[in-house]
Amino acid sequence: MNNEKMKKIYRITVIVTTSIMILLIGRSMIKSYLIYSKVQNSDPAVWEKEIQRYESADKKRKPFANGILFVGSSTFKEWESLRDDMRPMYVINRGFGGARMSDLLYYADRIIIPYNPKLVVLYAGDNDLTEGEKITPEKLLENTKKLTQYIHEKLPDTKIYFISIKPCEHRWSFWPEIQKANQMIKDFSVQTRYFVFIDIASRMLTKEGQPVKELFMWDGLHLNERGYHLWARTIREITITDY
Repeated sequence: MNNEKMKKIYRITVIVTTSIMILLIGRSMIKSYLIYSKVQNSDPAVWEKEIQRYESADKKRKPFANGILFVGSSTFKEWESLRDDMRPMYVINRGFGGARMSDLLYYADRIIIPYNPKLVVLYAGDNDLTEGEKITPEKLLENTKKLTQYIHEKLPDTKIYFISIKPCEHRWSFWPEIQKANQMIKDFSVQTRYFVFIDIASRMLTKEGQPVKELFMWDGLHLNERGYHLWARTIREITITDY
């Protein structure tokens, strides 16, 4: 093969590769924008279609009882390797959009209670404190109490875990409020036998107290593969003993 043909093949390869990358990034940005626009709306009804999709899937194949249910915002929804990461525990993933704690309570009778899970893992709070109609750490604690107490009332044998709200560059200006909320929810967990606080936030900070950039995607908000690996290891080592 002569040099001209090799150069032509190289140019085509570069063009195709670049086009694919632009397409993927573009799709990711559009998807992020659509979710962001919904996050600004505090009405739980904006997530109705996502909940209906889960209900439709359940009709086709109902999840087993006594599993470990992950319910929360997009951090869970985008966790593609979750089932493999948590084996041999049986995982049900019900992450949706930019869910707030109040959204989880609103849809609890549809995406939490019916599964009769042995363990429930919650992740919500960062959207509550930083987007749209922002709430205070005190209000987030109140909503967390309402949700956990409701789950316990309906499923008294189920243990509930709360993943601490993560530090990230995208929302770094809100970190003091997030820290306050994390501490308040942690204090509540100490007083509540069926509720466990999992501190993942401290593992996501450098020695200087800054977010570890290598754990996040391009947006400085969502986790990448390395970030999910850290979450999997942290959550698994705590929940596996209760499963």
